[in-house]
Amino acid sequence: MKKRHRFVKNEMVFALGVALLELTHRCPILSFKEADDLNEFGQEDMMTEVSIATRLADNLNSFESENYAKAVLRCIRCSFDTFTYDLNNQEFRERFYEGVVLPLQLDYEHVTGRTN
Repeated sequence: MKKRHRFVKNEMVFALGVALLELTHRCPILSFKEADDLNEFGQEDMMTEVSIATRLADNLNSFESENYAKAVLRCIRCSFDTFTYDLNNQEFRERFYEGVVLPLQLDYEHVTGRTN
């Protein structure tokens, strides 16, 4: 994986968002590559995947549940209203749980009829 540290606040959380996008679309994220996702030489660079993921996440709410779409968007943008994005930080873990895990769990329970 190319390093995106300057652009991605938490690589693991971003990777989860990408995985959720790939599950939704049933194909690798790079298959959605457009000219705007490439660098000035028309090649992939460290921002290509970020650009594709952001575009797909921004449009996800048009065909996925609100909970799912918001959870994916939070992962891609790492938007948790915190100053740290380290999973070793208790506040970040709590925000991640509330913003990603719980919404996905609610969707799972709704679809399967199961509750924990």
